[in-house]
Amino acid sequence: MIDPKSHLEHTLIPFWSKLADIEHGGFYGHVGFDRKVIKTSDKLLVYSSRMLFAFSLFYRQDKQEQMLTLATHAYEFLNHYIDHDHQGLVWSVDHQGHHKETNKHLYGHVFALYGLSSYALATKSPEVIKKALDLFDLIEKRFREAPMRYYESFDQTWNKMNNTLLDEHGVGACYTTNTMLHLMEAYSLLYEASRSDDVGKRLRELIDGFKDVLYDPDRHGFLIAFDASYNPIDIGQSYGHDIETVWILSKSLERLSIHDVTFTKMLLDVSYHVLDQAMTDHGLITDIIKGQHAMMRIWWVQAEAIVGFLEAYRLSKDKRFMDAAVTLWGFIESHIIDKRKDSEWVWGIDSLMKPIVSRGIAEGWKTPYHNGRALIEMINRGIRP
Repeated sequence: MIDPKSHLEHTLIPFWSKLADIEHGGFYGHVGFDRKVIKTSDKLLVYSSRMLFAFSLFYRQDKQEQMLTLATHAYEFLNHYIDHDHQGLVWSVDHQGHHKETNKHLYGHVFALYGLSSYALATKSPEVIKKALDLFDLIEKRFREAPMRYYESFDQTWNKMNNTLLDEHGVGACYTTNTMLHLMEAYSLLYEASRSDDVGKRLRELIDGFKDVLYDPDRHGFLIAFDASYNPIDIGQSYGHDIETVWILSKSLERLSIHDVTFTKMLLDVSYHVLDQAMTDHGLITDIIKGQHAMMRIWWVQAEAIVGFLEAYRLSKDKRFMDAAVTLWGFIESHIIDKRKDSEWVWGIDSLMKPIVSRGIAEGWKTPYHNGRALIEMINRGIRP
């Protein structure tokens, strides 16, 4: 079994470090399956924000100055997304940092906040904490409608748009649990960095909302999407997001020092369901949508499932969860880690266990956010056969 620390230091970090765009700032936005770097690719806000998060996290882990240098490089590029005329952050810029897609999406703002919070923890800078808190205030002002209701998609001047970016199943979803999960994640890390009472209040609201609004005990998981009137849209279940929610929600409870057995019962109910319904010897099934299981195995689902199962093991001491985490790490080593030079993890594999060659090694939604963070969680928590 590959040592997670060695894999992080000798494969992931070197691959992503080489993508720093010294001329224009930020990081090159695309590396194809053929491992060719597309230096003129657009740079999504989500991509740049996750790079800021990841390199800040890498520095926080081992205090290597090169990681802080790269985190600062990412931090400085984030300024290119600011809309000085209408507030907020645009969805994408071109490779030189000029505004490209000028719509405003909550998901992008959430990850910018997550990146800033990680950088604030790395630098202990009051200036960075203030920027993060200012972004928190903007999110609350522009996106929040009511408790657990944050409208997600706007044009440049803050007129509501259809949520095509996150309505991945084409069901007219105006509100998604995916975005709420990452909003909770960002507020949780911001609370750790700032200890702001206002942030803590909103974080508690989100934590309670996951239990009281989003959790469906009949399906042993979380609802996926809601329409414009906030009615649930029943399209299936996302095992990947469910198990990711387990550990992110548990971490948020820890940060607020909440000790409530009802949350533990809920998290373990979700964990056992994912273990029983989605875990296989060939990776974790991503979801079941409209009665159909996804046959491909996607990189981020495998990474987040390891951490989710490790957290479930911590909560329950049930060895089946540790065994599942070990099995997934072995699957990743065999099928997801790209053994070729100048690469890291493939996007995923198809039903024939072949790499999905149509997706890049690095692209707008694929960064070291999921797998880099998972490796550090594995290192810190310990994963053992």
